[in-house]
Amino acid sequence: QAPVLDAEGYAICPDCGTRVKCGSAGLANLEKRHRTSDACKNTREKRDKNQKKKNTNLINYFKRPKATAVPSTIIHSGPIQSHRLAPAQTIDTSAAIPNQQTKPLESSEHVPVPVFNNILEELRHYLNHLPDSIPEAAHDDKLANAFAGPPENHGDPTLQGDELWEAGLNEFLKSVLGWATEKDVGSLIKGKKGLERLFDFVKYFSVKRGVSEGLFQGKLTHLFEGLRKICKAPGSHTELPLHLPNPSTSTTTESAAGISTETPQTIDVETFVVEEGLAGSQTLETACKGYTFIFPDGKSTYTAYPFALHETLILPWKVRRIENGEMDLFSTSCTGTAEGKAQSCQACQQLRKNENLEKLVSRIKDGVHENTPFAYLGFSGLQEMLRRKNQQVEFYRLRGLNQAKQLLGKAVALSENRRLLMAIASGKTQRVDRVISIGLRQNKGVRGLLASVMAAAHGHYRPKSYSEEEDMNALLIWRLSGNRVAGINQRSHGAPSVSYLRSRSIVPPLIPSYSQPTEEDVQTNVKATLQSVMTEIQGLIKGTALHTVLMFDEVATEKRIRWDPKTNYFLGVCRQHAHRTSMEFVNEGDLEELFRRLNSMVDDEKAHYAGEATVGGLGILCKDNRIYPGRPVLVSGDCKRETGEEHSKLIQTVIDGVDSLKHTTKLRIVTLASDGETRRGTSFILLTFKHRLLPQSPIYRLLQPLKFLNLHVGDDDLTCDKDWKHIFKRFRNLLLRQRGVVINAFRITPDIIRNHFKSNGLSADHIRALFNPDDQQDVKLAFDMLKDIWSLPRTTTQVNSRPGALAAREALWILGKILFHLVFPYLCVDLSLSEQIEHLSAAAHLGLALYKLGGKDFIPTNLYIDIMIMIKNVIFCVAKAKIDDPDGEFWVILLGTNRLEELFGILRTMVGNDANLDILQLVSRLSGTTEISNILAKYPQWDRAPRRLKLPMLSRDSNEIPKGVDHIKPASWRGNVKVKDVSIQTSWNRGRRLVEEECEILRDVLRALEENPDVDILAPSGTLLFDVPLADDDIDESLEYPTPTIRGANVDSNSHSGLDDAAVRVEVEDALGELSTSESPNSSSDLDTPQRRVVESQVLINGKLKSKARVLADFAKYGKHSGSTDRLRRVQDIGRHIQNKSISTNTPEFLPPPKDDSEVLLVSDPISTILFSENKLWLGIGEINALKFDGQSVPYLNLNTLSEETVTVSYQLLGLRPTTVDDDPECVNDWRTYHMADENSFTVPGRLIQPINPTTSNIGTGWYLFQSTFLVTLAASIFQQLTASHLKSVPKLAPSKEYPYREASGELCRSLRMI
Repeated sequence: QAPVLDAEGYAICPDCGTRVKCGSAGLANLEKRHRTSDACKNTREKRDKNQKKKNTNLINYFKRPKATAVPSTIIHSGPIQSHRLAPAQTIDTSAAIPNQQTKPLESSEHVPVPVFNNILEELRHYLNHLPDSIPEAAHDDKLANAFAGPPENHGDPTLQGDELWEAGLNEFLKSVLGWATEKDVGSLIKGKKGLERLFDFVKYFSVKRGVSEGLFQGKLTHLFEGLRKICKAPGSHTELPLHLPNPSTSTTTESAAGISTETPQTIDVETFVVEEGLAGSQTLETACKGYTFIFPDGKSTYTAYPFALHETLILPWKVRRIENGEMDLFSTSCTGTAEGKAQSCQACQQLRKNENLEKLVSRIKDGVHENTPFAYLGFSGLQEMLRRKNQQVEFYRLRGLNQAKQLLGKAVALSENRRLLMAIASGKTQRVDRVISIGLRQNKGVRGLLASVMAAAHGHYRPKSYSEEEDMNALLIWRLSGNRVAGINQRSHGAPSVSYLRSRSIVPPLIPSYSQPTEEDVQTNVKATLQSVMTEIQGLIKGTALHTVLMFDEVATEKRIRWDPKTNYFLGVCRQHAHRTSMEFVNEGDLEELFRRLNSMVDDEKAHYAGEATVGGLGILCKDNRIYPGRPVLVSGDCKRETGEEHSKLIQTVIDGVDSLKHTTKLRIVTLASDGETRRGTSFILLTFKHRLLPQSPIYRLLQPLKFLNLHVGDDDLTCDKDWKHIFKRFRNLLLRQRGVVINAFRITPDIIRNHFKSNGLSADHIRALFNPDDQQDVKLAFDMLKDIWSLPRTTTQVNSRPGALAAREALWILGKILFHLVFPYLCVDLSLSEQIEHLSAAAHLGLALYKLGGKDFIPTNLYIDIMIMIKNVIFCVAKAKIDDPDGEFWVILLGTNRLEELFGILRTMVGNDANLDILQLVSRLSGTTEISNILAKYPQWDRAPRRLKLPMLSRDSNEIPKGVDHIKPASWRGNVKVKDVSIQTSWNRGRRLVEEECEILRDVLRALEENPDVDILAPSGTLLFDVPLADDDIDESLEYPTPTIRGANVDSNSHSGLDDAAVRVEVEDALGELSTSESPNSSSDLDTPQRRVVESQVLINGKLKSKARVLADFAKYGKHSGSTDRLRRVQDIGRHIQNKSISTNTPEFLPPPKDDSEVLLVSDPISTILFSENKLWLGIGEINALKFDGQSVPYLNLNTLSEETVTVSYQLLGLRPTTVDDDPECVNDWRTYHMADENSFTVPGRLIQPINPTTSNIGTGWYLFQSTFLVTLAASIFQQLTASHLKSVPKLAPSKEYPYREASGELCRSLRMI
């Protein structure tokens, strides 16, 4: 509905329903200012959301199972049936009425005038009884001429009813018939044909078009008087006899006198009917007999028919005859004459289909509801209604007292229930559900329950029974927030106490590695972390083993030495150099030697603080939420000075420790997972690329047929993996770098992506957020950028797009394809496992072809290796699952290190976002994170993941699926993930075919690679990429920006005077640790746990016993310096007062808008420049891919600013080759551009750039066309502007087949050389 402006200048918005003041501009303000505003949009979305919620609640209400209804105690009456009344006493009337014979009608007696129901009957009567003197037709018949043709020609087809009369029928009839008596009837009645046409005219408009007959009455009255006189003339045969209905005899009339000559008949007054119209006198046409309604058996025509209904409703029939259970009904529109072979007219025949009559018949047959109005009842129905009313009055009068007594007794019982409800609703009773539950188990009644609730409200009674959910909730709060918050929760909400929670906690603490980890350390931690779920693990194993991912990651720690009261060892020293001093705290000398090593300046004897801790964890591949959370088995300090070979020994130790318990745990490590850390990547290569897959391996037959799949494995067919979320983040980080990526010899830079995002309708704020370089860990932001890229259409919608923009869009479309196939299988919960493999296969083949074409310029080699390792690992893990558990399921999303990242997120929640842990704190809290992870896996609705780590679930059409749980878990996956339904070879081949169908330009590349048997996804040239040294410029910029370590930080001299918050926390923990040393462990497990030895908590210092923790704190206090208050800076050993300015977040200075597009330089614009090649200056043609002003990216540059020192331009060099007739059908230009096979991009000062505006070709993606004379003139113009200082900034390029530019003969184009 269109908005309307009220008297006060307000209007209701049709979108959001808000009353908006429109001002002097009126509704234009509503359209332009309000309906396009965010306020209107937000209000509308909020309203729709609430409405949807209401509708959902309403639908759920009606969908809920309905309980069986209790039969009503009220006896409902059935429908009221009509019946024959009992016969009354017969009254003999023979004495009162003399027996007389009916006299025959004599000729002298008065013959009654016929009665007509309507005009049509009367007019038809006169037509049928016209005298013979009236001819059939005459040439001067005015009526025949006036009403010639179809009647519908005289009325407007769009009008109906009496509107037609006013629209023209009145005037037309007045012109033909005249007013009243102003015309001579004799002049109108010239023949029967004219009257017939008048009859058809009146019948059409009164019957079919709905014009009231009364409107015709005035026009036809004078005509009827004349017809009546003509029909009464002598010899006209128009006298009408009285019709006496007697089927046994027939009445004939003499044609001359019109008087009956038959024997007089006796007239029965009960069946006497006056046949209106022509029924008694017609000889040529049959009179209409109406519609005969036969009453059902047992129904009386006099008592069942609702005669009063004729006074209430306007019914389209009249009752004419009632006899022997039959009733003749005639339509109010009855013509009196039967039509065709039927015995009734059309109007009476239609009565059988009349809705009101059908309902009336149904009520007579089936009865009437007792609440029906009285007019719908017959006499017998009214009698039955009165009888029932009398019965009801009698029922309520006699039984009222008994019901009052029963209600009074129930009111006493209801009062107790109401008191209980009021006590519960008061909210004064904590855990009222437990109070009621315990009372019901004790068989208490209402009064007993009320007493318990009241006692609990006053604090006299506390229920000690807790449900499992209450226990887990309190345990979660205790683990996350500590003892104090747990105590507050107990006193405020009646939760379990801390002592009770300690007894419920089933995860024992982990054992940290003070030096190089040993198999015994790993075994102890495996037993500790699995002992609570060993029963569930044993019940889950259906095949030969339960597959497990061994995950590794680092977490930053405070550089602080701590004493472990459980083992009596120092913690906080790096494992690489801990062997240089004694790590056991036996006496004062151990402490002095440790700090001497830490402060030593000699590398060969120095020990280092552990700046981070390596954490290893097990991630079991299963659906059970009690088992699949990450379970840490290793905590070891690290100083980041370990080589890849040394780190591989650490990983092998963990593998051996886990495998040594395989006979008990039945766990098989199938993959090693980590992020993109370089050192660990080297160690993974050493462990998982020992040899090619052996033919004796059970999975060899499944994987050997897969073309281009790398088959290198380690012991037990072990493979490595890279976390898929880190891959997403690294792709975004790479696209933020100025170097960009090269797709099909076209370099895609951040500025190009921004321009195409803008042209596709993305807002400036959204684009700015996507390219924010300060948030490189935001997984959701990375997903948004990648999705926006693959959502770009293949062709741009801009009119007259430049060839550079078209080529950029094509390259972006190909990039979007590999991003789509890489991301989609991890987020679309509707995909089956076979479809996931197809997408990953497509990503692998796309990446292989693009890397073969562009090499390191496509993406950095390390990133390419990590992507292919991730894809390869999925294929291998599925193959192992098909062998070890053929009836099982496999979830790709459980691969990677995501479950270890969740543990670290819980750690941050426990200690705060701006605080790091030392090694001892990490170990003590890490065991709690496992328990927290178990609880949150069982009750996922309690948790909401951080926005930066949350990825949405997608449907098949890439739309986000709203979900109450924030994590993508196995339970939320809807596709078929059964391994028995997967054909690995078929899915792998379909992925390649998908690439060849989508990107036909890569089909030949893949076929060429297929000719070399040594080529695979990790060896595009036949040699494994990590066996080939990286080029100097092959830098992996997909990793996070390195924050420089700033030495010589200023130290605040006043900071040593007191203890900071962290030191206070350490003192408290040390005191608690001393107390815990005297406590013996009380946990038990199915796995054998070694008995813990007793540790002395004091040491002799200068002849006095002192607490070891206190002594250690005193030694460490004087070596501290004031770190930054920012956690990340503090971890990097940056001082408090040092500001890192390496990364600027300031937005570029606002550039004044140009007057027109010809005064600016934009991304993808063509330019000319100069390059050094063969020690000579040559002309070069390029396309801009980035613009910078004062070191910051800008969307455009004014041409008058190109000469400034702060302006730099990045461009991609284009090739030039002679044109053909196909390139330029007009044969005007003899040179054209193309993208060279070897991509070359340069960044030069703006003064070396000359903007150009060449002719463009509209064929394909387009190219630029040049004339030789223009190129020569351009080269001369640029050369004249050169100075000696300019030559220092000219880039150099080694000569090739494509540059310097060459003629069609292959010779260098000398005319483009400057010197």
